[in-house]
Amino acid sequence: MKKRMVRIVLSLMITVSVAVSSSSILWAADTETSAEADSETDDATEERSGENFRIVLETGEIEVKNQTTRTFTSVEYKKAETKNDNEEAIEGEVNTSGENAEEQWNLEVTDEDGTVHIFENVIPDKWKSPVIVDSYGFLYIQYQDENGNAQEAIETADEKKFDQPVTMYVSTNVHIRKEASKDAESLKILALGEEWQATGAAPGWFKVEKDGISGYVFHSYLTEDKESVEKALKAKQEAEAAAAAQAAAEAQAAAEAQAAAAQVAAEAQAAAPQVYEVSRQAYDDCDGSGHGYYEITYSDGSVAYEEY
Repeated sequence: MKKRMVRIVLSLMITVSVAVSSSSILWAADTETSAEADSETDDATEERSGENFRIVLETGEIEVKNQTTRTFTSVEYKKAETKNDNEEAIEGEVNTSGENAEEQWNLEVTDEDGTVHIFENVIPDKWKSPVIVDSYGFLYIQYQDENGNAQEAIETADEKKFDQPVTMYVSTNVHIRKEASKDAESLKILALGEEWQATGAAPGWFKVEKDGISGYVFHSYLTEDKESVEKALKAKQEAEAAAAAQAAAEAQAAAEAQAAAAQVAAEAQAAAPQVYEVSRQAYDDCDGSGHGYYEITYSDGSVAYEEY
């Protein structure tokens, strides 16, 4: 009976959303009316687990592929709450002052246990091939942007501590930060292949500890898959060795080319005819000072003057 009531409430929520907003949410494989939903059995309701869902926008429908084991009972896309001059939250009110006057919309996804997952300030109509995944208890919507780059929307939730530390490995050189924010202070740079103990997680981040250092690393750069990290580390070392060998070969080739050029210049100079002095005529100054100059004639016909 409880499952049937959930289905009825979901249908009513969808109907109200369509009536009051230009944007609404539908299940990808669910096009029946609320009356039809009422007639379904509890078994049919149970089969909804893992179904994809569609976000219906003014620009069209965006289907989100569900790769979690969760059952979502409702999904809403609505304006974010804003604050007035008295800092009171007002749902649906748009801030029209200052530089941040643009509307912001949140996507709210609800589990069958009533847990609401909020993705703040998202624009689904710019998503391509979105997929919702579950990682260490947090939901992520992974998609491609308009330029084909991989992006993700991360739910807003509280940090949590693991019951037991989890051994993780660094999958690329990355900062460990003081707080769970890309703008937070960097404590150091972790190297590919390093092993750390994850003691907890925040949306998008792992909290890790080792050697007296405790901080946060972005979740994409840590993994429990030691084998994949070892392969990546080996590939990096091989690439660095190949690059070093190529640089050494290029330096050797440059040195050999320089030596060859110097040899050619020396040989050319040796092969050139030698110029020698043919005559030297002195011309004294007429002031009786004993000074004057030499007029020197060379074998190639050139003349030079040298004072004395």
